[in-house]
Amino acid sequence: MNRMTILARRASQVACLMLCSISPIPAQVSTGSIAGLVADESHAVVPSAAVTLINRDTGVQKSAKTDAAGFFAFPIVPPGIYTLRAEMQGFRTYEATGLEVQVAQQVKHDIQLKVGDTSTKLEVVATTPVLEQRNAEIGQVIGQKELAELPLNGRNFLDLAKIVPGVTELAGSSQSNGLSING
Repeated sequence: MNRMTILARRASQVACLMLCSISPIPAQVSTGSIAGLVADESHAVVPSAAVTLINRDTGVQKSAKTDAAGFFAFPIVPPGIYTLRAEMQGFRTYEATGLEVQVAQQVKHDIQLKVGDTSTKLEVVATTPVLEQRNAEIGQVIGQKELAELPLNGRNFLDLAKIVPGVTELAGSSQSNGLSING
């Protein structure tokens, strides 16, 4: 074999190894997450508390235990409305209903357990957080009501992006698909 054939074969092997070692980069996220801290009334963390997340619509349950620092996390949660329950021996059962998770939303919900009989249940109705404290991402979910009431010319899904704050259409005709998102 000549020198050029050997070099070409090695270059193709190196290129193949490089392509195989590339990991896929997620382009879009279709889930959210719920995380928080479990503490008692004196703000001391409660390790090993059982935390259960229940989807209101499907009934699917996920369980987790708090770590030594009292933190719990459900990193992959499909969009929906959830009930969050925390239980620990010697404390009342805590339950928060109406936790809404939207696409790419990171919900932070801290739990305060009260000392008492374990047969007593404390129920909290949750509201959506006003301010996203865990990251600086901007996102918006367009609900079915807004979608039905919008006058979309030609039913082009890209027209939906134009109603989100920070999105503008690039210079050109109104039929161009060029969008500028936050700059």
